[in-house]
Amino acid sequence: MMKKIGISAPFDFKGMYHGGQCVKAREVYSAFCDKYEKENVEILETYHDKNYIKLLFKSFLMIKNCERVAMLPAHNGVKIFAPLYAFLNKIFKRKLYYFVVGGWLPEYIEENKFLKKPLKKFDAIFVETNIMKEKLENQGFENVFYFPNFRQMEILKEDELVYSNSEPFKLCTFSRIIKEKGIEDAIKSVTETNEKIGKDAFNLDIYGVVDDDYKEEFENILKNSPSYIEYKGCVKPENATCVLKDYFALLFPTYYNGEGLAGTLIDAFASGVPVIATNWRYNSEIVKDGFTGIVYNYEDKKLLNKALYDAYLNVDKFNLMKFNCIMEAEKYTKQTALKILEKYL
Repeated sequence: MMKKIGISAPFDFKGMYHGGQCVKAREVYSAFCDKYEKENVEILETYHDKNYIKLLFKSFLMIKNCERVAMLPAHNGVKIFAPLYAFLNKIFKRKLYYFVVGGWLPEYIEENKFLKKPLKKFDAIFVETNIMKEKLENQGFENVFYFPNFRQMEILKEDELVYSNSEPFKLCTFSRIIKEKGIEDAIKSVTETNEKIGKDAFNLDIYGVVDDDYKEEFENILKNSPSYIEYKGCVKPENATCVLKDYFALLFPTYYNGEGLAGTLIDAFASGVPVIATNWRYNSEIVKDGFTGIVYNYEDKKLLNKALYDAYLNVDKFNLMKFNCIMEAEKYTKQTALKILEKYL
């Protein structure tokens, strides 16, 4: 008996890695299990699997045995799986879907133009933002659809919102810890803003997996930082709301090239926590300036200091955004995602 759908992705079900790609892969899998029931969903685990002959054979079996095939590859993976599935589909005639993780695909296709032909043979390419959709359509794609990142999550109710009324105001970052996520900018801005105010008005808790290549540098930065800057380790995705709800704001000073609809923004909204973010890539489409947070120009890092100082002077205004955040979070639930999928699957 054929399975309803097969999914090729880096799930890492047994691991502790909570990067955006693995988290989204698990969420998409969960959504398909809800739609088709678990026994009708087949998976092909690609996380850290470099045995390409084995992956080729498993891919052949999956497209042979499933009515539909979905993939969630990263940069190198799309070079392999897009041409592979497009080729195999000449034989099997299945429905092919590509769920894009992050915001890098339009530029990547410009650099790797050979990908256009196989990707145009997919039934649907689901991207996380409308701006990404427009970019790909401008490249001649007619099979691109908006499908936001999403979470299976508990959104705080209005009477569960935690308001910040006393110092120190708790700030956090909640992402993979690499330089490009702006971790150093966050530390520097909190430190400088406290110095300007003349007291420890803010503290900063840093959450996330530390990238191996950045670990030594990050540890040295922490050693030389004030005591109100702390690394708090990793949080399982299902516990994000419980942890984040007590914070005054989430800082997202990213300039990471692959940024799409970052899951940390969804986690913040669900927790009723406004976001202070750069206008890098697609952030301005997701964080509404003055409604669910503050968006500032990434080219001027001092604007993060200004945003923090303004928040300090206008605590009530910032607290009012908490309700807006939980309303915005409704756009990114699994239930909303399933409704969108119903149109295409």
